[in-house]
Formats: sequence, structure tokens, C-alpha cells
Amino acid sequence: MRDYQKTKTQLIQELDILRQRLVSQSQVGLARPPRVDFDANIELKCDFELIEAQGINLSQYGLCFELKAPLTFNMRFEFEDEVHKRTAELVWVKKFPGGKYRFGLKFAD
Repeated sequence: MRDYQKTKTQLIQELDILRQRLVSQSQVGLARPPRVDFDANIELKCDFELIEAQGINLSQYGLCFELKAPLTFNMRFEFEDEVHKRTAELVWVKKFPGGKYRFGLKFAD
């Protein structure tokens, strides 16, 4: 059921559950792993064939969809004078002013 179809009570209950999850995660001490500066050229290979998606919503500016499987990339990069070949899944994308994009990939191998 989509949010706009839910009652106020149902939405409040879901919000309470999400808040409880956040509190329990913060108590466990789930810290974000440390990041290191990384300036390297990365070669990405995307073996996308036909990808089936489920539409979520549509506006005059674009659409939102859901995938049942991750978008996986094979990559090659050099770090600390060593060539690395990894597989990763797309986690997030953010558009920046000037037309640049930033991608977050989680290693899958």
C-alpha cells in the first residue's frame, strides 16, 4: 500500500517503528567505517542487458522505479601502487551543480 493510501494512524505507527529501529541501531554503536582520500581513475564495466523494473511514481519531470536485483559493476583501479579488480553494487547517486554526479558503490565480492 502506498503512503497516500494509508490513514494517519497507520503512518504514525510506521514512523514509531522506524524511530525505534534508529534508536536500537545507534545503541549498538553502528559507526560508519572510516574513509580515506582516494584520487584514482576507475574503469567501470556495466554488463546491463534488459533490466526489468517496477514503476513507483511518475511526474512531468521524470519517474521513480524499483529493481528486484542490484545494478552490479565490475571495476578496475589502482590504489597504493596495486591494481584492484572488484565487483560492486550501486547504492546511491547524487547530482551536483555543474552537471557532475557522485556514485556510492558497495563492494559485492
